[in-house]
Amino acid sequence: MIDTLNFHLDLKEMDKTTFSKLMQRISITKQKIFHDRYGMEYVYFYGNIGHLKVILCKSRIFIKDRSICKWIKGDNLHTLNRKEIEDGIDRLSDILHLPMDQAKVSRLDLGQNFIVQQPAENYLSHLGILSRAKRLCQFHGLYYNKTNLQLIFYDKLKEYKQSNDKMPEQYNNKYMLRYELRLLQKLSSLLKVPEVTTGLLYNKDFYVNLVKLWHTYYKAIQKINDIDLNFDAIKNKKDLHRVAILNLLKDHNGEIEVTDQIDEALECRKLTSKQACDLKAIIIKASEIKKGFVTTNEAIKELNQKIDDFASNEIS
Repeated sequence: MIDTLNFHLDLKEMDKTTFSKLMQRISITKQKIFHDRYGMEYVYFYGNIGHLKVILCKSRIFIKDRSICKWIKGDNLHTLNRKEIEDGIDRLSDILHLPMDQAKVSRLDLGQNFIVQQPAENYLSHLGILSRAKRLCQFHGLYYNKTNLQLIFYDKLKEYKQSNDKMPEQYNNKYMLRYELRLLQKLSSLLKVPEVTTGLLYNKDFYVNLVKLWHTYYKAIQKINDIDLNFDAIKNKKDLHRVAILNLLKDHNGEIEVTDQIDEALECRKLTSKQACDLKAIIIKASEIKKGFVTTNEAIKELNQKIDDFASNEIS
């Protein structure tokens, strides 16, 4: 569940020999000198502990921008559960001779890989809008950008191959979709706690809340189902109105394309915010599952079930 972590530990209260001992425990590769606006000089040392990237200065040690899962398990085709996170932080504490369970977390990626029946792009095309998020379909995958966080869906095996890592045989001829929730800034506000430390990550109640948050954001994404127009099912004016909207969506490459056009009209001031919001609400309402008009897409039905099952197992 937990993958990339950025965290740091203050060294100001540590023994005076701590810094020199850390220099021996970390494989240092380079150093940089910085000056603040008052002319004070600061030296930063860059290195690694296995796969983990480490930045060290006199007052602080940083671990950042790398998958702690890959450091612990050797790859991130698997993800870490609560016990494995605890064991990994304990191991890092033993290597550095520091209380790394007290380190403050500044970024936290929650992710899970799913073996699926179809190519990843078949699932991405059926993930629609998310309230107050910018939906971006890019070469690497599908992104939802919100303030301080990001959701990403992508083909995990394709990414793994591009990293030149050797593919385990059990994944040959398989499809793997990854869903990540990246908490990028202001974690205490997002998670409603005074402070997020690495030790808190393996607290049972806190971990359950992380899983629930990850699951809740997925559930909040509007799912794009298959339009299956059956004109024999039209019984009243409401049905006819809905069929007209669905026909419009079908003729304009689906609801994502139409909502993008609404956003463009809003940016050009051809629509007010209220008008754009009302139009999107009409589209969402028309696209709800209803016999004779819209049917559940099989790919999204499969993904819904896998994500629901995983969240349920982690919480129990």
